[in-house]
Amino acid sequence: MSDDDRCLEWGCDFEYGLSEFRSSNCIHRANREQHGLNRHTNAFTTTAVKRSRRFERPAGIGLAGATDGYIGSGHPGSDMSIRFVTGNEGKAREAQTYLEGETTVIQVEYDYTEIQSGSLADIATRGAREAYETLEGDGPVLVDDAGLFVDALDGFPGPYSAYVEDTVGVSRLWRLVEHEENRRAHFRTVLAYADEDGVETFEGSVGGTLVPPRGEGGFGYDPIFEYNGQTMAEMSTDEKNAVSHRGRALAKFAEWYANQQ
Repeated sequence: MSDDDRCLEWGCDFEYGLSEFRSSNCIHRANREQHGLNRHTNAFTTTAVKRSRRFERPAGIGLAGATDGYIGSGHPGSDMSIRFVTGNEGKAREAQTYLEGETTVIQVEYDYTEIQSGSLADIATRGAREAYETLEGDGPVLVDDAGLFVDALDGFPGPYSAYVEDTVGVSRLWRLVEHEENRRAHFRTVLAYADEDGVETFEGSVGGTLVPPRGEGGFGYDPIFEYNGQTMAEMSTDEKNAVSHRGRALAKFAEWYANQQ
């Protein structure tokens, strides 16, 4: 299924999906890295679950480096390379553009434990720490987590955005807020960088307004998130990248990283 096809995917009946969302004790996360969104709920008890991604590690490659065809320019595989733990090759490429001349970014797929938490920073920090301690080699690790935060819903779905997308659906989330006077929302990304000294986090966000679904591009909640008169689904890739919440987090991280060298 293409990203465009995912834009208006509802997933299940609204009442059933919302009930399932409130009562479930597990997360059904299947290849949601492409959406850049997390999937949990505040109603869940605090337990840990494993990520599930649709990929197979290439034969002969261990935990140290199952890459998906992307290794940034520089010295691949050196201890100075940053291993971006993601199933989305585009994220690693984007990170490399911000870190060009500083280091090499290598895409690595690894099933780190994803805790259930209302905090993007806690989720990303836990994942980065585990990945750094588990993966072979001494190179630092980068993990990201993201979500859509709706003012009228007290920040919901937040870190649980992809789970809500899977069970309730994007258009039906819009129906929850369409009669609200305040339809402000923001996308937020937290990057967690782990090395031998510990974990540092960097946040980026972009504010907008929720509107009825419009546009054929993008993915996830892009059709209902309007920024400066356009939904994210109506923007070109360049226009969307120019206001990317992940890009803003990467810019902060790249500035900090350069100052550490």
